[in-house]
Amino acid sequence: MINILMNTYNIQNSVYITELKKYIKPCHKVCVIPFSFRTNDIPSNEVWKTFYSKEMGIYRHGLERMFFQFDIKKEQLTYINYFEDTPDSTLKKCANSDIIYFTGGLPDKLYLRLQEFNLVDYLSHHNKIIMGDSAGAVIQFREYHLSPDADYSKFSYYTGLDMLKNFNIEVHYTGSIAQDESIHKVTAEKHIPVLALIDDSIIIAANNNITCLGSVKTSFPN
Repeated sequence: MINILMNTYNIQNSVYITELKKYIKPCHKVCVIPFSFRTNDIPSNEVWKTFYSKEMGIYRHGLERMFFQFDIKKEQLTYINYFEDTPDSTLKKCANSDIIYFTGGLPDKLYLRLQEFNLVDYLSHHNKIIMGDSAGAVIQFREYHLSPDADYSKFSYYTGLDMLKNFNIEVHYTGSIAQDESIHKVTAEKHIPVLALIDDSIIIAANNNITCLGSVKTSFPN
């Protein structure tokens, strides 16, 4: 299993791209699952299209530019539309892909919507490459934590996909007191290391090996 954990999809560092090309190949088909959106931001299909339609989707165009760096053409990307797709059509799109990509946003909303589309068990037991930024990164863990921020008023643990479990991550790490307290809480209570992603850093978990690209701060249990 290969899991790629990112802060942002805006990958520009040539060193990162060279390393990721060991896993991401020009022949790969990608299924993008943008289920982590805030309801206030995307309340309808019409608004969804401003982010992900072929004509004007700002996030779609950003993802296309990112994957083009790996010689993956935009025709090789498929998107799941929460407002139009069904559990059956979604499963077919996932099954026909080599890479599953989760977008950023709210990971707990992402998980609930995956449940709604009957995808949790399927995605937790597969041999595909899983990529995701921010919420799309933390969701890949059997259990993940979220530090207090603008979206979440207090620290809490959440259930994720059953892919990774022997460590945890803190995304968008800035060294804030709230983040450091959360990291200490996880290492003390769960007895696992926490890797904090700084700026555009990336973690690759492949076949029980972990590779860190960029600035990643690791905190171990005492």
